[in-house]
Amino acid sequence: MKNLTNQEDALMKKLFSEAGNESPSMDFHQRILSRIEANKTIAYQPLISPRILKLIGLGIISLVLITVLFLPGQESSTPYLNNLSNLLSSPVSISLPKLYFPKIQLGPVFNTSLFAFCFLMGTWIIYLRKKYDLQ
Repeated sequence: MKNLTNQEDALMKKLFSEAGNESPSMDFHQRILSRIEANKTIAYQPLISPRILKLIGLGIISLVLITVLFLPGQESSTPYLNNLSNLLSSPVSISLPKLYFPKIQLGPVFNTSLFAFCFLMGTWIIYLRKKYDLQ
């Protein structure tokens, strides 16, 4: 294996010596840089179009509304959409159904980490806004 590598090295040295070396012209560096500078103007195009972002936002809002309306509020209750027909049929009683959200018990370490993350992220966003508004 090593003998094969030495033969290849000798062959490459022979080919390079036969071909010789050429030095570039005096303005070679400037011509390359001018080509790079000419192609430097790039227009910003977002990866996700505003229309798609609006559709994603609408989907998230729809998902939340569907979850609130069609899933039961408590374990033994009916979905809120079924309670809506009872609400509309009785003209005297106008009471909206109560929304019950699950109680989430999180540990103090998670709460502190979440607070620190939100604080640092908010600080970073404010810093970046100020940085790019000045320029």
